[in-house]
This record gives sequence, structure tokens and C-alpha cells, in this order.
Amino acid sequence: MTTSHRVSTGAIILPKTFPSATNLQNILYRYKDIRLNGFKTNPEAFASSYEEASKKSDEAWRSQLQSRVSKTFVSVIESEKTPDYNHGIGNFENLDCTHPLLEQLLQNDWAGIVSITGPIPFPKPNEAAEKQLSKPWEVFIRDGKYHLSSMPPDPHDLQGNCIVYVIGGLFVSPQARGQGRARQLINAAIASAYQEARAIASSKASIVVQAEAGNTRACRLYESLGFELRDSELLMKKQNGDTSLTASFVMDLELS
Repeated sequence: MTTSHRVSTGAIILPKTFPSATNLQNILYRYKDIRLNGFKTNPEAFASSYEEASKKSDEAWRSQLQSRVSKTFVSVIESEKTPDYNHGIGNFENLDCTHPLLEQLLQNDWAGIVSITGPIPFPKPNEAAEKQLSKPWEVFIRDGKYHLSSMPPDPHDLQGNCIVYVIGGLFVSPQARGQGRARQLINAAIASAYQEARAIASSKASIVVQAEAGNTRACRLYESLGFELRDSELLMKKQNGDTSLTASFVMDLELS
């Protein structure tokens, strides 16, 4: 299990509920802003384009922010008045609508973001038991595109079975790079999956992360965090119909 990498900024999980509509609207504005910044700054890293994403309604962004099947982590740029804080594996899930870290999200600039989707049973119920577990990303992909359910799976399909997560949407603002933020964000997502997989008593948990095959910086980062390259020639389709050669990395979590 990869442990959390200590840096001077904390990775904060975004809550799903908020004390007020104003809090929700402020978080939604920041969430939308950093996502659009990612699409504009590094278009090669995302399946969606800035043009497509900028046309989404606030309701669509809100649905994405409050999705029941994914968790999103943010790295903030702390001011001098912001107390230093650190999280262990057991603390990543503890932010609720009254948590003081909500103030960190509202008062500081967001420097980076990442999401993790899952868990999903793999193989899916009713699929052949001999389905290759070496390619767990197949549970999320159909016809070269991601197809993510908006509803969580039945808990009975998770307990005692193999489950899989996928990490995506990683972005760190250019001015905040080189500070270990991407590493910390991914470690936060890993820690969250590890904790959840143990809590639901899964027999095995795998985490998938993908990058364009030519994105050597991202590929090196994932390998340095303990992900194993399983496929370097997967063709994925973008929203505009273009295809890209994708490298697929997997981390199998040690749950015992």
C-alpha cells in the first residue's frame, strides 16, 4: 500500500453536502473553474475539450461535483494565516458539511484536483468468472470510451469480491507544479480506496490510472507511486471522435 507523501499542503476531499446554498455555489464555482483551467491548459490530458466543457450547465457541473460514485480531492494554496495540516489514511473521508477544512476550500486558491470513481465489482455480476482480471479498466470502458454509472453498485456485489477504482481528472495549475501536489493528490485517492475496500471486506481491490502513451511525465509519476504498466497500446476515443494511444496502469492494493 502506498503511503501518504508529506508536503506542506493538504489534499482535501470535497464534501457532497454543504451548510448553505451559498457554500455550495462557491465550491461549485471553484470546481468548475479549475476543471476548465485543466481542459484549457493541458487539452491532451483529457477526453473532453474546453469548448465542450464550457457549454455544460451549472446543473451538470453540480451533478458531477456531488456524484455518489466518485470522490474528488483538492490541493489548496495556503495563505500565511492558514495552519499547517496533514492527513493520514483514516482522515481523508472525514470531511462533512461542518468540517473546519471547508474553510480551507472557501478561503484559499485551488492548486490541483483529482477524482477517483468506484468501487465497481470486477468481473461484473453475471459475467464469466474467468474474465481476465489483468485488465480491470475494462469495467469502465465501452467502445473506447468511459461509461461511468451515476448510481453506486449494490453493496452485496462488493463484499468478498474483486473491486476496481479508476483515478482521473488529475490537474495541477502550472504555477503550483514541482511541489509534490500531484503525488499527494493521487496518494489521497489511493488512501481513500484502501480504506473503503477494507471497510466493505472486498477480496481484492485494484486502482486504474491512464495517460496518453506519449505523456512520459505522467507515466513516470504513476510508476513512481507503485502503479504497474499493464497495457501501452489501448486506443481511447475523445469526445470529438479523435483517438489516442493510452497507457494503462494498475495498482493492486494489499488488503490483508
